[in-house]
Amino acid sequence: MKAARNGTKDGLEKTKLAMIRKVSFLQRKDSTGTETVTQINMFTLYEYQKPLLDPQTLIINPKKVRQIFYRLQEIHQCHSMFQIALACRVAEWDYSEKIGDLFVASFSKSMVLNIYSDYINNFTNAMALIKKACMSKPAFLDFLKKKQASSPDRITLYGLMVKPIQRFPQFILLLQDMLKNTPSSHNDRLPLQLAVTELETLAEKLNEQKRLADQDTEIQQLVHYGRDRSLNKVKHDAL
Repeated sequence: MKAARNGTKDGLEKTKLAMIRKVSFLQRKDSTGTETVTQINMFTLYEYQKPLLDPQTLIINPKKVRQIFYRLQEIHQCHSMFQIALACRVAEWDYSEKIGDLFVASFSKSMVLNIYSDYINNFTNAMALIKKACMSKPAFLDFLKKKQASSPDRITLYGLMVKPIQRFPQFILLLQDMLKNTPSSHNDRLPLQLAVTELETLAEKLNEQKRLADQDTEIQQLVHYGRDRSLNKVKHDAL
């Protein structure tokens, strides 16, 4: 890797190593020397979703399957585009030595906030649907056990579904680590700083929207509870 014009080669080497160590979908070579791109865990979620939507199987209601994996396809598309851009940039690293702008371009869009907000706000509901299906559908529980047993890392469906939620905090830690190893004169220094700011802002917005969604759910539950009590009182008075 070329050293920055006014920086140090050691600093850039540390930056690149940090990238390869922490970003799970960077382009790298396998034992045969063939370049591959490792898949993010959201692809594995498709291996759960696809058979559950198969008309030949119908382990649980397809409507509930779509509710469980709500907005997953859009999240996968978002990261697939980022993966392609990132792999191309790393392949030409000696010429560009820049990556912060890719994070900004990929994750500063309002669409990303909306998609992730919907996924995160639906997470509790998705877990409840999974729990209920496990209790009422033995075939579904058996399906989950077989999927977990056949996966290389034996990760549960819950473990997979929480990965998208953990993605941005992981990105922020990665970018902060890269900043520590990027000389102040390097052309990626400012883009990396901007990327950290953008992702921190995104994480804050997601947390706030989750808080508001939880608050709204609590209010609806209180209203529903109050309505039920009123109806019961009316019925009791009628008797």
